[in-house]
Amino acid sequence: MGKSLFEFASQKSDVGTEQNKSKEDKLHTEKKVFNEKQVKDAFDKYSKFSSSELLSELYQQVNQQKKDGSFNFAEIAERIEGIKPMLTDEQIKNLDKLLSQIK
Repeated sequence: MGKSLFEFASQKSDVGTEQNKSKEDKLHTEKKVFNEKQVKDAFDKYSKFSSSELLSELYQQVNQQKKDGSFNFAEIAERIEGIKPMLTDEQIKNLDKLLSQIK
């Protein structure tokens, strides 16, 4: 089976030693399980939202993260770059526009 979206987006180009790789594999596996559950929960929560409701929720979350200091635009932009090869030109354009709005 192919890579999950999270595996593709978080793949590093540098390879560590075998010992570091083993630690990284274990951490990646633990992180993947958490991320898959997190994605399923988010999907269940947001799947019935309209596009305007989704945008409103996004802006609300971004504002809250900016207030509490947890907003990391660079990380978001990096993850978006990782998935761009799987998107259409229109999807990329929409994501770029959205990124510029939340920056």
